[in-house]
Amino acid sequence: SYTVGHFWSLSVEEQFYLMWAPLMWLFRKRVGLLLALMTLTGLIMTVWQPTIYEKWYKTNAHMTIYYATYSRFMYFGLGATLAYAIHKKSVIAAFLNMSDKKSRWLQIGFSLLVLAFSHDYLFRPVYYTDVQERLINACLSTSVVLMAILPHTILNLEFNILKYLGKISFGIYVFHFLSIRLVWFTLQKIEMPAPALYVALPALSTVLAILFGILSYECMELRFLKLKEKFK
Repeated sequence: SYTVGHFWSLSVEEQFYLMWAPLMWLFRKRVGLLLALMTLTGLIMTVWQPTIYEKWYKTNAHMTIYYATYSRFMYFGLGATLAYAIHKKSVIAAFLNMSDKKSRWLQIGFSLLVLAFSHDYLFRPVYYTDVQERLINACLSTSVVLMAILPHTILNLEFNILKYLGKISFGIYVFHFLSIRLVWFTLQKIEMPAPALYVALPALSTVLAILFGILSYECMELRFLKLKEKFK
């Protein structure tokens, strides 16, 4: 279903959450090895797709690379590596051990490079293969997270409204396709002309998705989040 088709990604998330804590415990003395294995496994399963997937799946083998959990290990591995590097202070220290002026200009330059590449990737009319797209997405998303963490980059997320949107982002993600469907159905019913439709559809869908996210967070998710206090 178009409305809930993206829920496959939630299953990948949950599988990661279930397996990551035991793996971190098993590799507690060799965390770097775990991060390398996770990233390398994801990279291999992304690049080496045709033969191995065709043996495992008789139909839709080409889609396995997109949906399968092990094909997503590269993302989890890179994200965990960045978190580990920040925890060990190695990434931040590399920027902060310089003089303030040099550090600031280096971070701004890094930000501009990431933004320029993101713009080129999103808007240049070039067709990327699935493997190329996944590799670019993995590197870009990790760079954007780093850009948001470093103190002197041009991406500042320390605003209350952005922090709140971050809190309700799970609900926004879950209900955003439903929002698009509802708005599309409504605009079609009132027969809105095409030029206005192309503006109204994304704008109203975004507003509705945020409203769904607020309801989801305030009325349902908070109840489960409060349960965490019992497991400290």
